[in-house]
Amino acid sequence: SSGINAEWPLRPGDWFRVVQLLKSGGAGGNDALYQKAWNAIGDYYADRLKWGSAVSYYQQSQNIEKLVDCYYLLEDYDKLSGLIEQVPDNSLLLENIASKCASVGMCVEASAALVKSNMIKEV
Repeated sequence: SSGINAEWPLRPGDWFRVVQLLKSGGAGGNDALYQKAWNAIGDYYADRLKWGSAVSYYQQSQNIEKLVDCYYLLEDYDKLSGLIEQVPDNSLLLENIASKCASVGMCVEASAALVKSNMIKEV
């Protein structure tokens, strides 16, 4: 047994220790557990409105959905629109990105997201 069980009920601060254990080889480099820990740490910072700190953990966990919200709240619209390429075609997340881009006047980017989502067709 690796000594780390991803199903244990962990308090938010416990995830920092999980990452330390993973880095020290305590769980054999369990990618799924790393991803769960990074997401939980991102949530920890997001719950405290520390969007910049949350971004670095959501990037590591590749949580595009949470990154969309963080970039929008940080008003980092270039990074927000850059996520369009990372989201799979037809994803509902593209509609969310389009809405956020449109709300700040980024109509070209909003249109690109809607085209990729198949909500509208290119003309």
